Amino acid sequence: MSSEDKQTQGMNIFEVMLQAMVGVGGAIFFALILLNYAWQSPDGVKAWQIGVSIIFIIISGLLSIVWGDKFLEALGKFLNSSDGL
Repeated sequence: MSSEDKQTQGMNIFEVMLQAMVGVGGAIFFALILLNYAWQSPDGVKAWQIGVSIIFIIISGLLSIVWGDKFLEALGKFLNSSDGL
């Protein structure tokens, strides 16, 4: 089965859930890095910071379902870039 045949058949539910979990996992990793700085600050973690992190995680999961590998590659490049943060 070629990759073109696989794309025309569509993805099964396992592949969709796997992409969503990879997107959510990458977003959780990124959110924990950002929240780590907030935990170390004297003010601590604010409710809005947790809310923004949760929204980012949900959006990342949804985008990885919709755009699939293109989004996951972009997320991976962003997390791997040393000059991004």
